[in-house]
Formats: sequence, C-alpha cells, structure tokens
Amino acid sequence: MPGARRLSAVLIAALALGAFEVGATPTTPGDVRAADGLAGQPPSRERDRLLERWAVRAPLVELLYVLRRPPVELGRSEAALVRAAVARAPKDRVALRRNLASRLALVAPGAGRRTLAELGSTPVSRPRASVFRIAALLPDSGNYEAEGRAVRLGIEVGLEHANARTSTPIELAFWPTGDDQPARAAAAFDSAAVLSGVVIGELLVPPTQALTTESRRL
Repeated sequence: MPGARRLSAVLIAALALGAFEVGATPTTPGDVRAADGLAGQPPSRERDRLLERWAVRAPLVELLYVLRRPPVELGRSEAALVRAAVARAPKDRVALRRNLASRLALVAPGAGRRTLAELGSTPVSRPRASVFRIAALLPDSGNYEAEGRAVRLGIEVGLEHANARTSTPIELAFWPTGDDQPARAAAAFDSAAVLSGVVIGELLVPPTQALTTESRRL
C-alpha cells in the first residue's frame, strides 16, 4: 500500500542516518564550544580520549570554562583537564594555582599533593567553584519578593548582553533565601558556593551579614 511504502522509506532513511551517525569517526573538538558540548555528553572512554586530546592545546581560559562542569559530567576527563590547566597557569597566579592544585588532589591525589607542596599551600575548601557560574541569592517571598525578582531580572539582562559576545558565557543560578531569613540565606550560600565562584546577594541586612560571614570563612 502507498502508506506502508512511505512508512518503510522513512524507516529506512532513519536507520541509515542512525548508522551514519554511529559509524562516523569522532574527531577532536575544534573550539571551546565543541569541547564543552562534548563534555556534556555521557562519559565514555572515547569521549574522554577526545577531551584529553583537546586539552593538550587548549588555552587556560577555555580549560577553566569546561571545568566549570560538575564531576558527575566530566567523569574521568576531569583529571586530564585539571592537569592541563595547572600546566598553563602562570606562576604569578598563586590563588588560581592553589585552587587548581586542590582540585587535582581530588582527582589525582599524588600529583595534587606534590603541586600543593611546591606552592607551600594547603587545599582550599571549594576547589570546584567556577567564576563562570554566578549564584544569585535573593528573597523570593515577603515584602521584598518584588525587589528580589527585579534584581534577578537585571542580572539576567546584563549577562544576556555580555554572553552574546563571548564563546565562554557565564551561567546564572538562582538560590531563594525566603523572607529575611539569615539561616536560610547561609544554607543557600553553603550549597551555591560548591560550584559558584561568584555570589550576588542578599538585599536585607541580616541575611547579607550572614552571607558576609560565610564568604569570609571560605
């Protein structure tokens, strides 16, 4: 029947396309966007191999950008990316080198400890916090809910404008802090600071004081 023939043709085309994609030879990413897209794919030996090959020649800023991803996404490739970043970090960037060495100690303990010893430093508490990720801690209820929403919108608009002109866009994550609740703000900060290198907030004095205390501790 004509309908059946059309369906068969569609299925054959789909199967052929799938075979082509599966059989295609993977290539090393050509730029940071391709590398970041690859890092977002499920971990596999082939994916990790391609990321490691890309890392050999990748600039420091691009390595740091891909390293903003959490370990569950980076998988085994995290160690190779961190090693490459350590090798490219200028010696006068002491804080950055300490941060990278601390992260290396998590994924390659021997190499990380040696690098920390060379720096005469101890590990930092949040080595995976990335400056490519901003956490906005703002009230989401009560008298200042509207102000919190307005500030968040302003941050989003500003980042949208800046991100349109860069290959390493900054991510924004919103963390609600309730209505003048210092304890909730401190808890939000503690969670956000694991992966976020920049924190914006709060609006009210007591929660802001709590965030100041937490930031100084870190």
